[in-house]
Amino acid sequence: MNRREEEILTLYAELLRDFQSHLLSYCYRHSRDEADADQLLVGITNAMLRGVRTLRPDSSPSERNRWLRRLMRQTLADHRRRQPSFVSIDHAIDIAVESDADAELVESLLQHLNPDERALLQDRLAGFTPSELSGRYNVSVDAIYQRYHRIIKKLKTIYKQYYE
Repeated sequence: MNRREEEILTLYAELLRDFQSHLLSYCYRHSRDEADADQLLVGITNAMLRGVRTLRPDSSPSERNRWLRRLMRQTLADHRRRQPSFVSIDHAIDIAVESDADAELVESLLQHLNPDERALLQDRLAGFTPSELSGRYNVSVDAIYQRYHRIIKKLKTIYKQYYE
């Protein structure tokens, strides 16, 4: 093993030691269950090992932190893309509401959305980022934000009109 490889492995070990608790909490916070968190953690540590060559051994802690956060976000986005999109609006309603009355209210609000609006809302609930959605719908990120905010505004207006 040459000197550069030793430096890389040492840097990788330091990163794991210094950010272990942060990595674990990030994975559990952004996962559906323990198995999903474990998969995400393996993906992040593998990405760290592949990408640690791009990090300077004499980098400051803040540079290492920024590098790791960017790597974690990219790995999480890749992880979510590989996951089946099983979250539906109905599933989100089941999670979000506390009573049958709440479920009926949400369901009646969603009936006012057209199919395109429902699809966008469902994809957003499934965890796709606006940039991922822009690629999926072949529009700009700004257009995704505008559509999403129009949907929210429409739901708020309907709620105020009928339920307050």
